[in-house]
Amino acid sequence: MQREFNKALEMAQALFDPNYHTRVQVFSFGFHRGRLIAVGRNKDKTHPLNLRNVLRFDTGEIHREKGICGELSLFLTLKKTTNIPFNKIVIVNVRLDKNRNVKMSRPCNSCSSLCAFIQPKALYYTDDNGVFQKY
Repeated sequence: MQREFNKALEMAQALFDPNYHTRVQVFSFGFHRGRLIAVGRNKDKTHPLNLRNVLRFDTGEIHREKGICGELSLFLTLKKTTNIPFNKIVIVNVRLDKNRNVKMSRPCNSCSSLCAFIQPKALYYTDDNGVFQKY
């Protein structure tokens, strides 16, 4: 798994756009048998699956920002481009702030519900120290 973690961090730094319109950039990488097959990124574009209230883990407050999380973007991309079952996909989340520092990328309540429904093989996310945790 360490190889996938390193690849995810490297790709997130490469895909980072300092002029991107969101406050932080969350990347979700989908791996199948150690190979990167899809990338999702948070967007401020709305989608019917993600118009619910979302709990922010850093402050514990509920906010009503509308948009697509990285996980939902990844799942939509996987559904359109591949026929690999979701239960064979390993998801690795990386969150970067405006200064390219790695931050907590644990899935929000909406994405947690989505992952419980889709049941990926595994989901890993970064904590504030840049260490990967299993969800």
